[in-house]
Amino acid sequence: MTPTTSSTTAAAPARTFAAAGWWTWYSARSSIEPNPALHLTPPADLERTAHLVVAVQVSCSFGDGGGIEVDPERLPHWLRVAFAVRCARRVQPLFAEAWPDAAPTRVAAVDRAIALAEQSAAERQACGGLRAAYIDALAAAGRALIPYHYPVPLEPDEAEHDPGPAGPEAALVASFAAKVAEHAAKAAEAAAGESARPAREALGFALDAIGAAGRPGLVKVLEADFEAAVGSAPRRRWWRFW
Repeated sequence: MTPTTSSTTAAAPARTFAAAGWWTWYSARSSIEPNPALHLTPPADLERTAHLVVAVQVSCSFGDGGGIEVDPERLPHWLRVAFAVRCARRVQPLFAEAWPDAAPTRVAAVDRAIALAEQSAAERQACGGLRAAYIDALAAAGRALIPYHYPVPLEPDEAEHDPGPAGPEAALVASFAAKVAEHAAKAAEAAAGESARPAREALGFALDAIGAAGRPGLVKVLEADFEAAVGSAPRRRWWRFW
């Protein structure tokens, strides 16, 4: 997949796992900051990329045309975080497959971000270390893109001790998967009223990773995970309006 840019900010449509047997998702990454799909925009490029939107399209064929709307905002906060964690766990093997020679620190960064978010969801309170964990996962996502999608110079020994993925496709898969871990940790750290956005990003990057890896069968797995989360959510009494 090749990210494309546009100068017009577009709203992302609802995530629906149904469209006559095909499912299409557009991740509109608008920003007044450096391009978040590249992670490492240097200050010199800040003005050039400040108002761009990166749209990544993933289409997956999964058989029947039935489906449900998948929107983490439909879930209570901690179930929302738990679903973001499930997204991260589902694509974590793709990270390992795409980047088998990743430095141990990169592997540990992704795993720690997921583990802390998972622990937070289980204990229903944000664990310490989430911010540092998602920053490290973000750094892993950025490193995965060098040099194929972000050609910046490396230190002489960096390529040896911190090698990147073997090719441009693998680089995208690894980067997207690391971004899922990052956003799962962000969802866990966020307040209840602010966790929907990072949870949606976790879902979106998971779908990006699945599409880049050519593993459309995992889309149905995420759909099942969401259905299970919705089914386990406590029901609001019919007479409650708040």
